[in-house]
Amino acid sequence: MIYIVLASRNFVAFADLVKGLSRKKEVNIIQARSGKEVFQYIQEMRVDVVVADEDLADTTGLEMISELVKKYPMLNCALVSRLTADEFHETTEGLGLFMQLPPTPGEEEGGRMLEILASIGVLLKFA
Repeated sequence: MIYIVLASRNFVAFADLVKGLSRKKEVNIIQARSGKEVFQYIQEMRVDVVVADEDLADTTGLEMISELVKKYPMLNCALVSRLTADEFHETTEGLGLFMQLPPTPGEEEGGRMLEILASIGVLLKFA
């Protein structure tokens, strides 16, 4: 099983992403509305991936991921961002994000995320 925490205040915007991720039956999506909830999940259970929206109930996705990678540098993270690819790269350099997502990610992004995770080894044991 792979555990993905989806952090957002608006889960409806992620319905198609979840459909794409659900192509693999071993994927388990956990919803969190705040950075605090994300940290609680990480402390209480195994979390393989964190997908953060731009804004959470208590912080921004970027700020939360910046804090996450300090404590959990090997955690795989993706971030929703309206920035151009170059701006995103410049802004998130050093955070080790594996993917930038559009504000309303679709099934295609979910499928692509599974491909990337497989290529970095997260899903290899489930192939």
